[in-house]
Amino acid sequence: MTDIRYGRGLGAPIIFSVTGHRDIRAEEEAENKIAELFHEFQKKYPCTELILMTGLAEGGDRIAARAAMRSGVMVAPVLPSSVENYKKTFGFGDDAAAAADELDAILNDPEMAYSPCILSNADLTAADASEAYRDLAKYMIANSHIIIALWDGLEYVGKKTEGGTYDTLRTAYRGVEHTYADTQPVPDPEGKNMSSGRLLDITEDRLIYVIKVSRRLSDDEVIKRGGTFRVPRMPQGTRGYIVPQMVADDAESFDGPSEMQEQSARIDGNDVKMHNELPLYYHRIFSKIDALNKDLKN
Repeated sequence: MTDIRYGRGLGAPIIFSVTGHRDIRAEEEAENKIAELFHEFQKKYPCTELILMTGLAEGGDRIAARAAMRSGVMVAPVLPSSVENYKKTFGFGDDAAAAADELDAILNDPEMAYSPCILSNADLTAADASEAYRDLAKYMIANSHIIIALWDGLEYVGKKTEGGTYDTLRTAYRGVEHTYADTQPVPDPEGKNMSSGRLLDITEDRLIYVIKVSRRLSDDEVIKRGGTFRVPRMPQGTRGYIVPQMVADDAESFDGPSEMQEQSARIDGNDVKMHNELPLYYHRIFSKIDALNKDLKN
């Protein structure tokens, strides 16, 4: 395993994290879309390093890691348990061996991977393993600027879905330390309200970039795993930034609704807006980071 720690340089990076289903169809297409996102940020912020924080599970986590490594984006592995415990959750037979080999290859890449952060020694094959995965999700949400979500657009409910893609997406949108029962509308000076499902201020929000994917699971299998179809499915191929209403208003006031290519989406009953372009609120933040890094390099 490599022994390269991140955070040693003076520059401030933009940190991405990823959540995604393990059984994604059209993996190459999803990988290309993530690579395009990285290239967009590299073009906008050329003085700023990009880092991808990933749990390196099969499916979405690995897809994002491949996109990062081919794009010159460093991979920062964050694992829910030891490497040995983690490998026990991989596929079956030859698929499990191939998945384990790919994990080792990424962890031992001396050029593109930092040393892994291992959060626990939990038994990931136990009935309560979801807690370890949820702790992983919270860690990545709290330590990244942008969460890439390879999501099928459905809600997933129940204990066994905790720490999964939808649960992570919902947690990122609401705020790490707050449950739905704790949330209250938060008024702003102009009399607008945040969604009743939110409690954090805008400056604490993590930006979510959704890439709509389809899964290999049948509809019946999705339902067995806690999925529900009461959320309208987003059109296949949809992607964009899900932002709080106040940030959406900020973006519209500058760019105009016609230019934002909006699409409505829902997260557990909360209306959100999806924008193809990076909202100006966040662009201003990242531009300041890039200007600081430029000064440091000079």
